[in-house]
Amino acid sequence: MRRRNVTLALAVVLAAGLLVLGGCSNAGTGSGVSTVTWESDGNGWIEFSTNDSQYHDTGFSVAYYSADEDPVVEASATAKKNSGSSQGGFGMVFCDQAGNNDSYEIHIWPNGAYEVIECISNVVTSVASGSIPTNLNTGLGVENVIRVTYTSGSPGYFEVYFNTAGSPTVTIDNGSGGTHTTNFSGGLTGGMTGFIVEVDAEANENFPNVPVDTRFKMSKPTSIL
Repeated sequence: MRRRNVTLALAVVLAAGLLVLGGCSNAGTGSGVSTVTWESDGNGWIEFSTNDSQYHDTGFSVAYYSADEDPVVEASATAKKNSGSSQGGFGMVFCDQAGNNDSYEIHIWPNGAYEVIECISNVVTSVASGSIPTNLNTGLGVENVIRVTYTSGSPGYFEVYFNTAGSPTVTIDNGSGGTHTTNFSGGLTGGMTGFIVEVDAEANENFPNVPVDTRFKMSKPTSIL
């Protein structure tokens, strides 16, 4: 599964009252009239879009909850990508420890692929991934629900669901010694929940003609907007 390096940073989006997470992605520097960073689109969605070439190969993430939640009993978001490179992922970040660059992330792609990523002490590790067939809807402009639940234990474990209340797509132990085939090493149980978008390389995007246009809704935990 493709994974790009992104610059680590921590910043505050003052206008929207949202915290840009200090995990494996960041909002970069600079701004332009063609970039919308985590604003309401007026139709019930939070929008991130850009056709600004300075953001090629950059990841953006934003916290969307007013305080840390520990443990994260359930996090759920609806996401869609309306346009942009099919190789640029988007999704949800959870258990983000604002300020120390630790978090877990779920990236999805328009072709139905997904990847679960662990970011601990600036080290990015792919924990689980898959491609068609998954429970993800494919294509641009289509909605996908990403849901994560956490069950406490020794170790506890996370279950990742896509668009279904049935069996989880993947179960990940939160530490060693569990019964599942995959595990996080960081032992994070809670933190901030938010969204993530990757702007692809220049060769794969068509800026400024075609923007990266993504939309999100958070259903759990309760959003701050």
